[in-house]
Amino acid sequence: MTALHDKLHLVYASDANYVRYIAVAACSAYVKASRPDDLIVHVLDCGIPDDTWDAFVKRLESALPTPPHLVRHPIDMARFDALRGWQGTNRTVYARLVLPSLLPEEDWCVYADGDTLFVDDPFKLLECRDPDVALQGAIDRYAPLSLRPWYGAHDIPLVPEDYLCAGFLLINLAWFRQHDLETRSMTFLHEHPDVPYLDQDTLNILCAGSKRALPDGWGIFAARVFGAERPRCIHFAGIGELPWKVSFSWKQGYRESMEIWYRCAKALLGLSREEVSKVPGWRWRLGLAYTWALKCMVRTLRLIPGVRRRLGRYEGRFCSRKDRWLFSPALWRRG
Repeated sequence: MTALHDKLHLVYASDANYVRYIAVAACSAYVKASRPDDLIVHVLDCGIPDDTWDAFVKRLESALPTPPHLVRHPIDMARFDALRGWQGTNRTVYARLVLPSLLPEEDWCVYADGDTLFVDDPFKLLECRDPDVALQGAIDRYAPLSLRPWYGAHDIPLVPEDYLCAGFLLINLAWFRQHDLETRSMTFLHEHPDVPYLDQDTLNILCAGSKRALPDGWGIFAARVFGAERPRCIHFAGIGELPWKVSFSWKQGYRESMEIWYRCAKALLGLSREEVSKVPGWRWRLGLAYTWALKCMVRTLRLIPGVRRRLGRYEGRFCSRKDRWLFSPALWRRG
């Protein structure tokens, strides 16, 4: 159901703290887009000063071969004051719930968090559209592990195999408007102020029976990217996975997948790894050396009969030879 003239509406939400990261994310979309002139990037402005916005626009214009089509949508954040913030004060997560009224002329959009990178053509997502499905995304395998008590206490069904991550979504805006999801979302959040994953739970609950997993590789978590058949858009979410909050772990060192983000930021916007991660170079190099040693040890141990299954948690954590293309400078070569 993809037409040659179809435009792709790609949405990010940000306040002043995350503009640098959505610049990287948006640049990856434009570089990988088969029809960059038909890609429209919408930024839900949750508190971006004008000078910061102007610098963001100039940064993208200087990084891309043709001027990007950027649309700024100021969000009245006061409407969310009564709602709980994510991890304390961050209420930008609620902005995606008002998309039906922000994009009244559009039937479809793709919402992406600022910690996502396209490594394949985003226009391929248009082939996934189904008018009967409200929401499509990547299955979140981790959140449902802690959600059963809350869902049970509120007598709400929880199907882990059907639970979507809200950080990367193909949204049927026409369906949302038809079912008044914007109003229902706000009502639900006010009636359930203790909902664990805020907007993510709200969308999963209100779209129950009309949601679907995207094909493998779209919105894939960075923790699983190595070994995946074909990553298409990588989501750098989770403990130790955020580009601006990467952390060292004795169980896995620094995540090798973070190098994908940092090399993209360097290739497209000239941002150094240290500028993004705030980790000193010497510490990063030592951490990666530890990761490499750990990888060698794990792969050796996996050759021992009976041990392979016990090391299953490391599946997808370490780069293999077939994954090296994700680190190639050619991946971010402008078309």
